[in-house]
Amino acid sequence: MSDRFGTISISPAPQKQEQETSPPEVRKPDRRKKPRRRPVTKKPDRKQSPLVIFILVLITLCFGLYAGFGFYLVPVLIKKFGPARFEETVDLSLTLDRVTFNPLNFTLFLEDFTINSKNSRPDDPALLKVGSLYADLDLGSLLRNGLVCHKVEISEPEIQIIRYPDKRYNLPTRQQQDNVPNGAEIIEFAKLPFLFSLNNITVDNGKLLFDDRLNNKHHSAHDLRLALPVLSNFSYRAKEYIRPHFSAVINGSPFEMSGEAAFGHEAESGGLATKLTCDIHNLDLPLYLDYLPKSFPLRIDKGKGNGKLQLSFTPDTKQNKRLTISFQLSLSDARLNAKETEMVLTVPKAKFEGQLTPVSRDFRLSSVI
Repeated sequence: MSDRFGTISISPAPQKQEQETSPPEVRKPDRRKKPRRRPVTKKPDRKQSPLVIFILVLITLCFGLYAGFGFYLVPVLIKKFGPARFEETVDLSLTLDRVTFNPLNFTLFLEDFTINSKNSRPDDPALLKVGSLYADLDLGSLLRNGLVCHKVEISEPEIQIIRYPDKRYNLPTRQQQDNVPNGAEIIEFAKLPFLFSLNNITVDNGKLLFDDRLNNKHHSAHDLRLALPVLSNFSYRAKEYIRPHFSAVINGSPFEMSGEAAFGHEAESGGLATKLTCDIHNLDLPLYLDYLPKSFPLRIDKGKGNGKLQLSFTPDTKQNKRLTISFQLSLSDARLNAKETEMVLTVPKAKFEGQLTPVSRDFRLSSVI
């Protein structure tokens, strides 16, 4: 049977698309801070500027000239002009064999040199022969026309002293005269025409020979070793001083002087006093006192001596009183003569105490018993 409404087909409505076309995605800007780019530095040109090259060349040239002048030219100048200047200053002749100088640390090294006096005769041996000498110089003193050495090391020196029949010595004198010089004319270091200060002097393996041609006697001192704090003619204080010492074999008998010194905090308090002491036993006084200068007031013709001898060095005092020799001497069976009078004194036993200052030539007797 047919439906009067006709045939109506029923079909499901078309489904909408679930997913509609999405709009194009918009990218949001990245708000994170981006690392800053380092500025690109231009690589330096490997070719140096002419000014830098000139400075480098100039420095190299100056150093080379300075080293060449110090290592090579200074020794030549010392050998050429040194002996004449030395003779003009201290009236001694100097012969140099080998000279070495280091301009980097201002050290001077001399080998095999001799020193002689004008009082020596042509056939006499040299007054002083030295195997080697090392000196640590102070630059400031050289610029001030002086001489200061922080250290002086002398090796194998040989001193030959001659006493001629006319009582002259082959030692330098302040005035070269034909007449016989007295003791005061022997050269005084304090009156040299230039300033010098030799500090921390050491002498090793030295030799001292004394030829007394007046009395036809010979004296010798071998294996001599000496440590001296300073030898100076003006006020100069080094940073430190060595301990004084003296030892030798004199006429076959060992002899040694012990040293005392102030170091460390004691030196900073103004001490720096150094002393050398030795004991004297049965010393034949006429044998040695006959060599004292003529200014010595007494002449001892006979006698034996016992006692103590002390050498003192005090750098803080006046330069002519820094080195003093104190003695405590007991005489036995002595005979003394006064040089200025005809008085003769025979003393079975006596005791002398006094002091001698070699530089100022001051001799004092503090006690006579």
